[in-house]
Amino acid sequence: LAGLAKKTEPFPGVEYAYVKVYLMNIGAGTMKGPASMRPILSSDGTYSRSKIGPGITLPPASVRQLNRVIDRGVGELLIGLAKCFVPRHGIVYYDARHAPVAAVSICFECGGIRLFPATQTAQYDERVSPRTFTRRAEKKLAALGGILRSQGLPVYEDESAYSEYLTSAKASGIRSAGQTVVRAPQWLAELVGTRPSVTTVRGYLRPKGLQWTKRIDEASGGHHHSVKNPDFEFTMGAGTSGLLSLRTEAHGVIFGNGLRLGMSFDEVKRRLPGYDGPRSPADLVVENAEGRPIMRLQFEDNSLRYFHFEAAGLDPTKPADRRLPGGAEDADSRLPHPW
Repeated sequence: LAGLAKKTEPFPGVEYAYVKVYLMNIGAGTMKGPASMRPILSSDGTYSRSKIGPGITLPPASVRQLNRVIDRGVGELLIGLAKCFVPRHGIVYYDARHAPVAAVSICFECGGIRLFPATQTAQYDERVSPRTFTRRAEKKLAALGGILRSQGLPVYEDESAYSEYLTSAKASGIRSAGQTVVRAPQWLAELVGTRPSVTTVRGYLRPKGLQWTKRIDEASGGHHHSVKNPDFEFTMGAGTSGLLSLRTEAHGVIFGNGLRLGMSFDEVKRRLPGYDGPRSPADLVVENAEGRPIMRLQFEDNSLRYFHFEAAGLDPTKPADRRLPGGAEDADSRLPHPW
């Protein structure tokens, strides 16, 4: 059996302003189990935990070439040349507000591809021989690989070659190092609003139907809300005192200003007007108007992994309360996702 693509509309089928290519499932983004199969972008707008690096912006000519390859039909790649699918390249389309609106995830090792939105579906066609099917798939893979290689991106068939790439000078822009502190009094209101409700804060975690746990926080007297899997917890003060704390490593989170885990530092920096610090810190501490550190964002391989807010202030010199070690199976991957 072989596959032909059934197209509903030209890809990506949405308006976009620019396109970036990221690496996935290497370095700090190496996932295990089902998390390794997750495309770079889900239909709810959340990133895969496997996304790393600042990304490379494709020139318009390369974007047109990419869209042509897809629109000619990629049914063979939607079916794939192997049963596995561990994408190491993710292509994300952004709108004028820098929000991700479409994506292509590619596994060159397995000969597979995933599209969002799904403008094509694969259908089996018994008239096409397996040999012809494989030849067509390899030709389309070569075309996609050529587009990425033309921009200096590594495309290998051997997983170990990506590890070698990360240690080379070519990957220097991917690495995160050091701590930087910025004063951004307005940031908390942009993230969660001036006085968010419990429903609002729970709504930042996109997977629905979760089992929430609620208890009284002995230290503050507020109500502590948490979800163990994925990892997301916050404390709401009693009465009208508002949000007291919030900590998460869940990649299913999108805050009020569009901040989401999995963002590169450049994406986060766009939401910090006037930032002039290091290019790729591992630890970003945000102070309020009084100079009190109230937020901490941690990056690995230039990808946001951890967010922590404490209204009373936090100690940025202490190790972060991280619960998902690098390379571990992503907790929220075990939930149903709108892939």
